[in-house]
Amino acid sequence: MQSVNSMASTETETEGDNANSGLLDKVRESALDSCNSIKSSLGISRIICSCITPLIHSIDVGTDMNLAYRYYSDNEYLYSALTAFFIVGPTILLSLLQKM
Repeated sequence: MQSVNSMASTETETEGDNANSGLLDKVRESALDSCNSIKSSLGISRIICSCITPLIHSIDVGTDMNLAYRYYSDNEYLYSALTAFFIVGPTILLSLLQKM
């Protein structure tokens, strides 16, 4: 008699485990879908930023060089030299630090 009860309780536990397993699989799949959609959207934004960043940097350096030239043309040699230093200085500093 006890074996029949234990078999019934085992079948009930197995059915409950199967239901929980199915629920966990659904939650896992949903989480993976969410992660994949986030990864794909981050991929697109990284591509866009990778294309736009050099363009913006080039525009920034170009306007700085224009300013240094205008200072030089107006005989403001100190401001021209400082502006040129702030354009070239970070590049030199980074190249020195990369060699270390």
